[in-house]
This record gives sequence, C-alpha cells and structure tokens, in this order.
Amino acid sequence: MNIFNCKRNKIILSISAIAVVGGVVFFNLYETYIKQKPIAKVDIYNFAPGTSVDYSIISGDEVITKNTDVVKKDGIISLPISKKMIGDETDDVIKYKLSMTKPKSVVGEEDPAEMLNILLALNSKTKDIEVSASGLNEYSNIVLEKGLDKKENLYADWAGLFSAKLNHENNNDKTTNDKDSTIKLAFRNSGIGGDIRSLNSGEIEVFFGLFGDNNGASLNDVQTRWSWALIRMTEELTAVMVKQTQIIGMFFDANIQLETQRKMQELMARAHKDYHPSEQMCRIGTFIRSVAHTESKSDLDKHALNKILMNEYLGVENSVAAGGIDVYEEAKIDDYVTNFCDTKDNNGATEAFCNAVTNTTTSANLARLNKDIHYTRTLATKLTLDIDFTDTTATNDEKDIIALAKQLYFPSAFNIEDIEDLEKDPRGHYASRSYAAQMSVAHNSFINIVGMKSSAPAGQVTTTTTTTPTPAPFGKVPAPTVRPAVSVLAEDSGWAYMKAMMTSWVSAGTPTRDFDISPIDMNINGSTTDAVDMTVLEQIDEMLGERPSYYAQMEVLTKKMYQTPNFYTNLYDKPANVKRIGVSLDAITLMNQRDRFESLLRREMLTAVLLESELQDQVEEVNANLYETMQASQISD
Repeated sequence: MNIFNCKRNKIILSISAIAVVGGVVFFNLYETYIKQKPIAKVDIYNFAPGTSVDYSIISGDEVITKNTDVVKKDGIISLPISKKMIGDETDDVIKYKLSMTKPKSVVGEEDPAEMLNILLALNSKTKDIEVSASGLNEYSNIVLEKGLDKKENLYADWAGLFSAKLNHENNNDKTTNDKDSTIKLAFRNSGIGGDIRSLNSGEIEVFFGLFGDNNGASLNDVQTRWSWALIRMTEELTAVMVKQTQIIGMFFDANIQLETQRKMQELMARAHKDYHPSEQMCRIGTFIRSVAHTESKSDLDKHALNKILMNEYLGVENSVAAGGIDVYEEAKIDDYVTNFCDTKDNNGATEAFCNAVTNTTTSANLARLNKDIHYTRTLATKLTLDIDFTDTTATNDEKDIIALAKQLYFPSAFNIEDIEDLEKDPRGHYASRSYAAQMSVAHNSFINIVGMKSSAPAGQVTTTTTTTPTPAPFGKVPAPTVRPAVSVLAEDSGWAYMKAMMTSWVSAGTPTRDFDISPIDMNINGSTTDAVDMTVLEQIDEMLGERPSYYAQMEVLTKKMYQTPNFYTNLYDKPANVKRIGVSLDAITLMNQRDRFESLLRREMLTAVLLESELQDQVEEVNANLYETMQASQISD
C-alpha cells in the first residue's frame, strides 16, 4: 500500500532567521539570538491522518533528538533544530532520519510499500544535500527545483530506491532573493506512466541562511538580510496607516453627511405625507361652506312664523283673528274653498262649493289640495320648502304651512269681549292667553322643523365672476343640462357641490350613478329629452330643493355623503389626512348632536305643558276649596 495514500505529500526543510530591528537592541541580544533561533527545520504535512512518523536528528555520531509523532487531520509535524540544541562543537553534517508508516485504519487498498524511509544529510560547509529514500513506487518521478527557474526530473529505480546529491549553487550577492537560495524536492508517489498529478507534490525544501555558520553571523549580514527589509516594511506600514487614518476620517465625514441627508429626506417625506392636501378633506370643507349661512336664515324664518301664529292667538290688530270668530271662520272657509278643497272628498259632496279645481287649474294648484291638513305631504316628506318670510312675496309653501299650523294649533278664534265685560270679569281673557301660551310651546317644535326646512338664502355676489355654470359632476357625465345663469353667490358653493356629488358616476363608461339617478321619461314616449321629462339635475332639485335648506344640507352631510363609494376609496390616504377627515366627521356629529339636544329641550317643555294641563282640574278644585274655606271663615267672623 502506498504510504502517501493518494495525496500530495510535502516535506519542507527550512533554515529561518528572526528579524531584529534597532542597532542597540541587536548588539545586546545578538548572542541569545544566534543561539536560540532555528537553524534548520523539517515540516511534514499532507500525509494521510494517522500516519506514524519516527524521526531522529543526528549530528556526527550523536543522536540529538528522537521521537515518534502522528499526523493529525490536516495537521503538520514541525521538526526544528537550533544552535543551542547541537552546541558549539557541531559536526559539518546534520542528518534527518525519517520513517513513515501508513495509518492502520487504511485497509482494502493495494499496498506496494508499507513504509517510506527518507534520509537527509545537510553539509554545513559545502551546503549540499544528500537524500536517499526507499519505499517509493518503481520509477517514481522526483522533481528537483533550484531557485525560481531551475527545474529537473529525477527517477527512482525499479526497486523504488532513490539516491541523489544536490549541489547548492550559492553566491555571495547580498541582494539575492530568498527564493533563489532554496532547493525543493517534489516526490511523485506513483510510477511515471500512471502519474496524472503533476502539481502540489510532496516537497523537501532546504533554505541556506545562517545554517552551519560556526563563527556566527556578522552585523552586516543581518542588516543586509533583514534590517533593510524591516525598515522598508516600517516605512510602508507607516504610510499606509496614515492613509488609513485619513480614510477613516473621510468615512466619519461621509457617514455624518449621509445621516444628515437621510434625516432631511425623512423630514421632507414626513412633511409631504402630513401636509399633502386630501380630496376628501377639501370636499367636506366645501360642503360646509353654506351650512352656517343657511342655519342663520332658518332661525329668522322660525321667529317670523312664530310671530305670525302668536298674532293669530292674541288677535292682534290687522290679523284675521282680530275681527272675531265670525270673520276668522269666514276667511278660513274661503281659503279652504279656494286653495285646498278637493271635489272628491266626502264622497263628492264637496263639489257643490269647491272652487279649487277648474279646467284651467295648474298642476301646482292641484298639488296643494288638502295640504292644509296633510302633514306628510306638506312638511314631513320635504327636505326643502320654498319659504322666505323676509321678502314680500307669499309662496304656496308659505301659505300651506300657515294653513296647516292653524289647523293644528288654532282651529278657531276667540270672541271679542266688550271692555265693560273685561272690567267685570277678566278671567276669560286670562284663559285665552293661557291657551296662547300653551300653543306657543306646542307649535315650537313645528316651527323649528319648518325653519330648518326653509330654503337657503341668497348669498353675497362675488366680485370676480358674475355667472355660475351648471355644477360639474364627478367622473364621466352626459351633456350638461342648460339652466338659467344666476349670480355667483359665495355661500352657494356648499350645496352646489353637494348636488354635483349626487350626479357622479359609479365608474367611467357605465350608465349607473352612485345614487342611481337617471333621466325619467315622463310622457313614456321612449325619449328622455322632451320638455316634460325630468333630467338628473331636475330630480336632484326635486329631492334637495333648488336652494337646499339647512335640513337638506345636514341630510347630505350625515347620510348621503356616506352612500357613495368615493367616500370610502378616498379614505385610502395618508394617516394624517385620515385623522383630519375623522376630526371633520366629529365636527359634523357635534352639529347633529346639537340639533338633537335642542329637540330634547323642546320635548322637555312639551312634557311640562302636558303635565300642567293634566293637573289643571285638580289645581282648580284645590283653589275652589281654598276659596270656599276662606269665605266660610269670613262669614263666621
């Protein structure tokens, strides 16, 4: 079995020296350095792990050291020798005797040689090397390399024996490279014909430096061989370290610069994210523009209607109730016959005196029939009423609301009392005022609803534009409907955009809108462009009103705005904008809660009045008993 176990085996024999820097230190330690530094060394590696190595180092006839070692896995066996080990009286020749036995764990392979024996003889004077070996394969190739560019091939004989004397061609040139003063032996562990591994063979390397110099090395030799190299190395390392220090400073500067740039970019990105305008936020802000102005106008209409009803209750001069019950009833019947009487009521009996329906009656007048008693048609189902008590023109909605209020809270007027009768007994007058007080509480909820549903006021005309176009819907829209141009009112922008939102399409190219509003074919002739047909904007006007009321605008803000998909898709926005939208919705919620709070206050007042009316009989009975008791006590006195 081949002792090399199919690996590249190398034996390196080197004579090395230790560099010493500094003249003073060199002279002080020169003697110790010469004696303790290695003058020869054999390194054994690349043998199969477990290979046993028996070695002996012989100087003359004396065995300097002898031992057995085992090659570890990827390990190396180093056999150094120093001048201290062999002493001053050293023979000219030092021999290394090596016997390497294959690992016992290797089985099942061909084994032409059980052991490899190598004898190395180093001559300190001639600096030649004699090598002999046994246990090689027949005709094994041994490559001899001298220096950097001198190479020749040697061969073992048929018995695997090899013997050669290697002459060291040295010169006295102090600048000779260390590689030029080496001799390498590369052992090929197979025959010449079957060798396919020509590289990284096992080697024996001999380096001639201070080896065999019994007189010691001179200072000039040491300086020539080591000092100049160390000086150059020190200079080079110093220069490199300075450059590295400069580079480290540049790295620090670059790191700070990059961190500063990154922080500025982060702040810019955060500012862009937090302060970029949101379409949804702008939409909500635009919707609310007209709410405050419309609410103020609704309060004014509420107070005006309250004054109209209170004048009726109190029979104020120039009111219908001021003429007494006869005048009031006659005016009420005339109003009913003219405006609200339906000939189909009471099984057609009312046809005898109804004047409301004739051949020339318009559709608007037909829509007023029975509205003086129909709360649902007159008030409940309408988001906006054409009511404006601040002008001098009475609209049908204003007349209908007043008529309905009289039916609910003042069906008939009080009789007119004579001054003499009031002087004798004013309790009748007091009772009429008590009724008026109760009715003022009762109709308070009614007039608040009417005020909230009164149409939006005319805003202030802007100075930059004189006309306003038809509100542009979001997304794809049909041809715009032609509408009369009106003055641009700053407060109109809120409800104008509300209408535009209700005309938006679900998606481009589809005929369906968010609120499913499409033109209506009123005459059912297959066309939706006739004059009688209702366009999309006309239907929105019918729903919200031509000038949407506070009630209608709150309907959009608290309900219809959330019925469009655009509201939810616009919530896919930056976190800061989503928070702002949430705050805006909270503000709308507070507005709605304020309206509910005021409604609860009115309910509380109504409950108090109902409780007082329920206890009226008991209060009168208690007062009568107290009066009788007081009269009886006065009579007895």
